[in-house]
Amino acid sequence: MSESRKKRPPKLRAMIFITIVLIAMVPAVSVSWVLIDSVFEREIEYSKSELQGQVLILSNQLSGDDYFSHYTDSGKNSDIEQIADIWGGRIQVMNSGCKILVDTYRLDVARYNVSEYVLAAMDRQSVSYLDDKTMTLIIAQPIYSATQTEAVVPPEDLAEGEEVEYQPRIDGVIMVCVDMSRRTSALSGIRNQMYLLWIAAASLTILAALLVLIRFFRPFGKLNSEIDAALEGTAKKVSVRDYSEFSKLSDSANRLLDRINSLDDSRQEFVSNVSHELKTPITSMRVLADTLNGMDEVPNEMYRDFMRDISSELEREGNIIDDLLSMSRLEGGRAELHLSEVNLNEWIESTLRRISPIAKVAGVEVTFESFRPVTAQVDEIKLTLALTNIVENAVKYNEEGGWVKVSLNADHHYFFIKVEDSGSGIPKEAMPHLFERFYRVDRDRSRESGGTGLGLSIAKQIINLHHGAIRAYSELGDGTTFVIRIPLEYRDSEYDEYREVSDEKES
Repeated sequence: MSESRKKRPPKLRAMIFITIVLIAMVPAVSVSWVLIDSVFEREIEYSKSELQGQVLILSNQLSGDDYFSHYTDSGKNSDIEQIADIWGGRIQVMNSGCKILVDTYRLDVARYNVSEYVLAAMDRQSVSYLDDKTMTLIIAQPIYSATQTEAVVPPEDLAEGEEVEYQPRIDGVIMVCVDMSRRTSALSGIRNQMYLLWIAAASLTILAALLVLIRFFRPFGKLNSEIDAALEGTAKKVSVRDYSEFSKLSDSANRLLDRINSLDDSRQEFVSNVSHELKTPITSMRVLADTLNGMDEVPNEMYRDFMRDISSELEREGNIIDDLLSMSRLEGGRAELHLSEVNLNEWIESTLRRISPIAKVAGVEVTFESFRPVTAQVDEIKLTLALTNIVENAVKYNEEGGWVKVSLNADHHYFFIKVEDSGSGIPKEAMPHLFERFYRVDRDRSRESGGTGLGLSIAKQIINLHHGAIRAYSELGDGTTFVIRIPLEYRDSEYDEYREVSDEKES
């Protein structure tokens, strides 16, 4: 058996079915069972008390007359027979020697009854015993003499000077045996009917639970089918509105599908852009090479110019590949931060010195302004790449004689880097796409400057990796400003509402 089958989770349908049946049946069965047992026990106790009272009355009547002297023709025997008939039981009367004088069954007359119940009654105890198995109630009551007494302790056993105490003499015992199952037969019938009622109720509960589950789980199947259809492309939206909860699930599924479609479109666009970007330098080099091959005699100057162009295209191809590798590592979660305490003032000055040759060639002045010494916990190498991409973009897309200003500031929790330039600015409609891969505001100028369209996207990924945020502000003809905010102390996770890429999204 496979591991997946061993760990297969329980089905929700079965769990809900069992829960419904248990909730419906257990309380009903428990309550009815308790009620029937309570009524049954009360009936037994009531019958026992009533019979004990009648036996006590009968024993008092038998003690009032000289019954044991002429019991054969006593009128009390008819009362005994009548009580036995009413209760459907058997009554025996024994004398003090345990000899049976009266037996309503007429089976054991003149025999002796020395059962434990009779002996206990002879010892002046009133006996009441119910056999739970046979449901036989046995009551034994001593019959006291109304006139004769006997010493509690024989005189010969008394100490000298101790007075003799007397108590009524026991002339005999009356014992009654009654089958209580006859008197509780109605309750037993009700109990049997209750069993049948339980079976019927259980059947109806199971049927109702199945109908409820079929109705309840139908939207699940419909939702699953529509999601599958949407994933296969045969449907565009999920619309299951049977219940409000399913409406919310449908809306969530639609948002997820939109996200998947967006990611798929982004992937296709990315592949298309990568293919185009990699193909363009190769096409240029092929044209240059074919031109050289098609000429019989190539002047040295032309040959050098063509080779410089080919070298430039190769360099551009290498830059695209390097940027793609950087993007892959950053977006694939394989990039790790190597954190250290960095003096940001010195780090920015060092970064700008490396960019200064490019700025001089472009005729752009780069300046740095610091408001206070700032030290932060960052990955210096990765953050250098991010800042370099942003500042180089500001230099490349600037005007000759323009300027780029970099400033550093901090508060108690974050440091801020602002990069401002005097370029021509960015159109408002381009702002939401500014950090997208391969996106260029001015494609022709980007190719001339050697840009790959990945610099700002890489910078944003690196800043996000530091749990920071970047914003861009720009107006046509008024330059562009990038604002970077990064925590002074790195934390493993930090929710940051500051991550907005443009004023367009913020508005």
